[in-house]
Amino acid sequence: MKIYICEDDLSQRQHIAKIINNYILIENLDMKIQLSTGDPLQILQAIDQEQSVYFLDIGLHSELNGLELASAIRKTDTHGYIIFITTHDEMAFETFKYQVAALDFILKDQGNLKDNIVRVFQTIQQQLMIDADDNDTIAIKLNDRILYINLKALIYIETLSNHKLVLHAQNKESLITGDLKALERRLPNNFFRAHKSFLVNLDYIDYVDKNQNLIFFRNGASCLVSRRKIKLLTEHKLKLN
Repeated sequence: MKIYICEDDLSQRQHIAKIINNYILIENLDMKIQLSTGDPLQILQAIDQEQSVYFLDIGLHSELNGLELASAIRKTDTHGYIIFITTHDEMAFETFKYQVAALDFILKDQGNLKDNIVRVFQTIQQQLMIDADDNDTIAIKLNDRILYINLKALIYIETLSNHKLVLHAQNKESLITGDLKALERRLPNNFFRAHKSFLVNLDYIDYVDKNQNLIFFRNGASCLVSRRKIKLLTEHKLKLN
């Protein structure tokens, strides 16, 4: 999951980023700071529709303040987690006028900033666990790592040696440590074990080459399929349709 920080005070921005990076490292979360900047326009240029986390200062010295930035973000990322970090406690009620459904409002000069940011991430993790029930996102603890998988973007999973798994998604590949069988049990029925080393998302299959024992996906990628699994794959795909 991507994290964006927009804070025009460099020292504050670095401090927030350090707290977040340390927490990600300690908890071994599948998250990263994608962009940390004081320019709200850079944030808007960088984001996409992927659900992300946003830490925004309200009093930005720019053509957009933090509230206006949040409103613009909502037009692209409708389910992202927006957190305001500011010294302006009087702005708390202003956030409701913009109807951006902010997750939290953190005052820089009240309480412990680190504790408040950690609390935010704990809330996000709990929410992601709940959202996993909607069959679009699944949160899985694989060995020592918590992984949040967007199932709609996941094309296929490949197992390598030494219990390594490669998650091939639309826009990225992730290498993790885990067990393919354990992961298979958690996935919905549109995922199919086509080979001892491959678990595929049937929704992304373009065609199956029976002569080469290969599955070709719509993005041009391919993987092996066991000859004895070809018929089962076809039958399973028909049932889903």
